[in-house]
Amino acid sequence: MNEMKICWSCYFGFTGKAGVKEFWKWCFFVLGVSLVMAVIMAVMFAVWGNRIPASPAYEVACQVLAVLFMCFLLAVLCPSLAVASRRLRDAGICPWWLILPSVLCLASAYVFLDSGLANMSAMQPSVPVVWQAVTYAVTAIVGFVFICLFCKPSKK
Repeated sequence: MNEMKICWSCYFGFTGKAGVKEFWKWCFFVLGVSLVMAVIMAVMFAVWGNRIPASPAYEVACQVLAVLFMCFLLAVLCPSLAVASRRLRDAGICPWWLILPSVLCLASAYVFLDSGLANMSAMQPSVPVVWQAVTYAVTAIVGFVFICLFCKPSKK
């Protein structure tokens, strides 16, 4: 729990070092909250949305939940980048390498939102399916490489 306080208190703290334990506790916290919110959204969209006709209350509830999810993701963006930067520095790797997975995550988020919104409105997504698959695959591969880098032992 102390590691979580450190991450929130070092909101803009990109200098210094972070241990493996601090980094992974933060990642599991963000992943856990994100998964809970994503499951709730999926249930709302898939189950509730298919069982009743679209109503203003359903649309407002979906929009509020989506806004809450985006607010959470924006709130943890800076501390996540900060703890990742400190962790890379602790492992002896230049923190500027975080630019690559950050850009790929933004591209994947755009592709995901574009295809999701197109499916909801019965329109064609602006990104072809092949490029969606390539974007997701490259992001996954780069993410895996960075997970391996984050697990490197600390430099003494």
